[in-house]
Amino acid sequence: MMRATLLPFLLLAGHCSGQVSIDKAVELTGSNAERHVVGIPAGTSTEHALSAGTLQSGSYAFALAVGSNALSVSLTPVVSQPVAGMNLMVSISAVNTAAVTITVDGNGPYPIHKNAVDDLVAGDLQPGMVASLVFDGTVFHLTNARRLERRPCPSGFTQVNELYCIEPVSRDTVYMDSAAVICGNLDARLCSWGEWYFACTQAGNLALLNMGNQWEWTNSTANGVASARVVGATSCTHAGVGPAYDTLARKFRCCYDR
Repeated sequence: MMRATLLPFLLLAGHCSGQVSIDKAVELTGSNAERHVVGIPAGTSTEHALSAGTLQSGSYAFALAVGSNALSVSLTPVVSQPVAGMNLMVSISAVNTAAVTITVDGNGPYPIHKNAVDDLVAGDLQPGMVASLVFDGTVFHLTNARRLERRPCPSGFTQVNELYCIEPVSRDTVYMDSAAVICGNLDARLCSWGEWYFACTQAGNLALLNMGNQWEWTNSTANGVASARVVGATSCTHAGVGPAYDTLARKFRCCYDR
């Protein structure tokens, strides 16, 4: 038999840690493997300390979601009201088809956002996914969004891959600074040398048109003062160096980040 005074650390459901002083002797009997405290009931509210079993199971932070666009979860211990900073791990049972809200132990519904301010869109939550949600006092934020939404290519652009689009037809000759402004006004930019080359040589059936016999601007620098990489002229592999400012007007095409 062993007698000891314990000062155990217990985790509360509100994600605080507390120290509890026990003013009576605790007797641990039996073999070394059997010496542990048993019989502490599961907490039923956030005011109750958690037993080791509740803590180990993670039930205070993990829940199975009911619903698809209007989620509902129940926690153990029961949360009287979600507090800012609360982190929930929620197992998703159905794909969402629109923006999503969540009710926690009857509180809410609260909206779920991604990227800080955006509502979820169809397919962001998938069956079997465990969604990590953090509460800011008003909104739950999804911190493990399933995917980034890619913007569609605007009119006049062709998709190269999931990262960018390109204009298949080059634009009329201008100075490099004017080309950069024109692309910027389209919410686009001059293509890099690598992007231009990939679109011209590797992107399936995508073909860059009307290259002709003229160089095109890229936004890649070259080994020279005030110089830029120029490409095209006669083929996809034809590249050179040219002065970047107010010397020669060249063709160009814009790229668009998706």
